[in-house]
Amino acid sequence: MDGTTNKVVRSANNSGGDSSTSPTGRLVGSVGEEVAFTTAASAGSVARAGWSELHAFPGKVQDLGGTNIAISSASLRWTTPAYDGGDGTLQVGSTYFIRVASYTVPDTFSDHRLANISFTTSGVIPGEIVSIGLMGLDSGTTYYARLWTSDGDSNIAYESNIASFSLAGAPAPSGASISSVFVTSISATWAASPGAVNYLLVGSTDQTFVPVAASSLTVATTATVAGLDPNTTYYLGVAACPGCSDFTLAGSTMTLAAPALNLSTTSVSSSTIILAWNANGNPAGTRYVVRGSTDNVVFTSFATVTVAGASLHGLINDTTYYLTVIALNGAGTQAPLESAHGHDAGRARAVRSRGGAGDRGSPRGQRLLAGLAGGWRRRRPAVLPGVALDERGFRLRERGHHDRAYVYG
Repeated sequence: MDGTTNKVVRSANNSGGDSSTSPTGRLVGSVGEEVAFTTAASAGSVARAGWSELHAFPGKVQDLGGTNIAISSASLRWTTPAYDGGDGTLQVGSTYFIRVASYTVPDTFSDHRLANISFTTSGVIPGEIVSIGLMGLDSGTTYYARLWTSDGDSNIAYESNIASFSLAGAPAPSGASISSVFVTSISATWAASPGAVNYLLVGSTDQTFVPVAASSLTVATTATVAGLDPNTTYYLGVAACPGCSDFTLAGSTMTLAAPALNLSTTSVSSSTIILAWNANGNPAGTRYVVRGSTDNVVFTSFATVTVAGASLHGLINDTTYYLTVIALNGAGTQAPLESAHGHDAGRARAVRSRGGAGDRGSPRGQRLLAGLAGGWRRRRPAVLPGVALDERGFRLRERGHHDRAYVYG
């Protein structure tokens, strides 16, 4: 090449065509191959027509970073790279490949084929600031990003730096309140929080929500925490997630007491019935109200106790009583009923308490009382020689007057 005229002279060594005065040094002529390249990597590069082709690669982006960070969106920005050597604009068809993820393990940032964002630019002058918006991100989450540049000839640059940015969390929900209360669960509702993906409702026996007794994660604006203890005070709070916000207090309440189970009688006399029942997991100190009725319609309170049993005194002789036990929580709200209907207190204590066969103090009387919870039936005793019976099948004993003794089997 003539250094003065910038012409390539035809010769056997270079097989060149006609001389060229192009300031870019592009070779033209009658040869079968034409040198194709983007931008020479250095002033000393030499291209020999018909023998080799020289490629230059886009430069590496080194200042990728996040900006305009909001609750669920952000932007990535970087400086447009030149080609190796710092020269030349990106060709038509040049593409940026970007990998964005909320994790770095496992590694998905070492291969541009794992990029999940790509867009095409061309003619951008080296040094210009380029940016792209990212939408639909999860609030309160840290994201990582890496970028590769590919030119129109699919030459891939080295990977950029890894940028990281954290989105603001969604604000704490508003309008939270308790909506329903059960024996082992509590429900609450709240207003939607901008940018929230889901919500965490927690229940705790402490108003700081530590420790958490139960929780429920939901995308809705209502949820129920289950697995709670009966007759226990709980504080409920709800947070907007991910990167959960502070808890908004929905309120505090007591779960209902569990209903008393297996109500039965342990002793009966002419004016007294002694009851027992299963506390069904209620804590110590739970109040129980024993209510009774003689017609199974109108019930009145007979006793209030804080243990799983009660003694009812002053009952009317030879009267059928229908009994229920109601468990109350600390706020006085009653649990579902457990009934012991149909126990005939009158028949169970018809004999005077002086030692007769039906007396609860005698061995025979104790055996009779032990069967009370299963229901009584009266049977006519066998007729014994010389024993007088009244019109109802009861044995008569002479003591100056007739003393009726009920016999049960």
